[in-house]
Amino acid sequence: MDEQDIGLLSLNDLPLGARGVIHELADDPGLQSRMRALGLCHGRIVQVVRRVRFGTTLQVRVGNTDIALRAGEAALIGVEQLAA
Repeated sequence: MDEQDIGLLSLNDLPLGARGVIHELADDPGLQSRMRALGLCHGRIVQVVRRVRFGTTLQVRVGNTDIALRAGEAALIGVEQLAA
């Protein structure tokens, strides 16, 4: 399936409380390694739990683990939003 056909958006743009499936990670190998170590890898379901004031950080849940990400890092993760 072509990535553009499924309407990817960045994790940073996923609405509060919404869930999505990770389809893309940044091209930066260091960042990819860090994201995979945190459990953020292709095919995993992620949920936006909270956004910090001014949008600099967001809290996401992967499985039973909550992770804080900088908005800039979250913007480099492509997700397909799941139906509610």
